[in-house]
Amino acid sequence: MRYLPLALLLALAAPPAQAQSSLGWDVLEAAEFVQARGGWAVRHAMAVVRLEGERVELSGHMIPLETGRRVTRFAVSRMTAEECFYCQPGPQSLVEVRTSQPVNLTRDNITVVGTLALPARGQRYEGGTIYRLDDARITRAGLR
Repeated sequence: MRYLPLALLLALAAPPAQAQSSLGWDVLEAAEFVQARGGWAVRHAMAVVRLEGERVELSGHMIPLETGRRVTRFAVSRMTAEECFYCQPGPQSLVEVRTSQPVNLTRDNITVVGTLALPARGQRYEGGTIYRLDDARITRAGLR
């Protein structure tokens, strides 16, 4: 009982948990490529634009972008490479992920949390990913 006031004080002093939104592949894949002066531009869904700079959660399959068993940069996709070998998915179906600490590559379904960036927003699209999660971490792995 004598530790209860200390535990209560510590609980109140702890920083609040950072709120995060869950991103769905349907809203990510709703991005469109529109003709703009001098080339193409990306028109993101407004639901995604509102989340730019926020912590978000996304589930999918890891696709390595670096060599080695532990990486700090990879992509997440709705489908595995085996499921979609010939379908040539567009940039709307990939999210680049950057972590501060190396993570183990896995073939299992994962859930990542990171800060959403829209690297192609407001400029001419010249290739690459149109979504990125920065300072990300894997929160769940192994769910097939």
